[in-house]
Amino acid sequence: EEMVTGQSIVAYIRQAWGPEDGETVGDWWSQRKSFMGVIAGAAWQRVQGGKVDWFALAQVLLRLVEERHLFVYLEHPEAEALLAEHGWDGGLGSGAAAGDFLMVLGMNMGYNKVNARVRESISYQVDLRQSPPQATLTLVYTHTGSVDVPCKQEPRYGTSYEDMMERCYWYYVQVYVPAGSQLVDATRIPVPGESLLSGEDEEGGVAVYPVEEGPWTALGVFGLLPPASTQTRSFTWTLPADVVKWENGAGSYTLQVRKQPGTLAHPLTVEVRLPTGSVVTDVAPSATVIEDGGVIYQTVLRQDWRFELRFRR
Repeated sequence: EEMVTGQSIVAYIRQAWGPEDGETVGDWWSQRKSFMGVIAGAAWQRVQGGKVDWFALAQVLLRLVEERHLFVYLEHPEAEALLAEHGWDGGLGSGAAAGDFLMVLGMNMGYNKVNARVRESISYQVDLRQSPPQATLTLVYTHTGSVDVPCKQEPRYGTSYEDMMERCYWYYVQVYVPAGSQLVDATRIPVPGESLLSGEDEEGGVAVYPVEEGPWTALGVFGLLPPASTQTRSFTWTLPADVVKWENGAGSYTLQVRKQPGTLAHPLTVEVRLPTGSVVTDVAPSATVIEDGGVIYQTVLRQDWRFELRFRR
């Protein structure tokens, strides 16, 4: 009975998700996501009826797959190969093993909906002057919530969607880097046991382990971010020497930055210091700043990025 549009969809979802007056927790919990079927059914009915701007719909679908909000699976080898070629199947891709690689993955571990209140920025510096090359990743998390609540990790629902957004942010972050990378240093932020479901203190150490899905190493750490606060994490590691390619005095460096599926466009800064005595001959895409001995990109991680630098001694 209610008209749902692109402007009202988020408010509708949050309202529809919440329990109604007098409803028991058990009854509500089993039906709390039923509204998705109602919305999907109405949308599909409209598509079948042909009351659609097909060109606009195609543009939206293309944006959704390119920005990794939508993955497609088909039981058809040729179609699957085409999807994989464009990166629309959700896989990391075999070609991602070449050169430098970075993917930051965050997981909410707090039984809440606080992600809507958390802002994240990613800064990546690579120093190719060193042997082996060295990389430093800096993550800045900002909790924009203003409600003063105690940080107690527990599986409980609130009275509304908004109530569950105004909670502390317990998270686990994984950073995918090329296999062979060696962790040098990382920020350690302890989490007190009194705020954790386990009751045990978390020392803030970084785990380093191989990734089963391909030729990468993962750095993982658990963290806690209270409302109205900002937290900065840094990781420094050495890269495999072959991220820099040389041929007849001409060098090249390639970096692939993968976006976490389903996230919004985090601010992204990439800074590359060139090997000593080198000058830039070509960059793709165009850099924000090209200076003596370095290249800087300032952009947003709305979709996957591939940065290619060429230089000569």
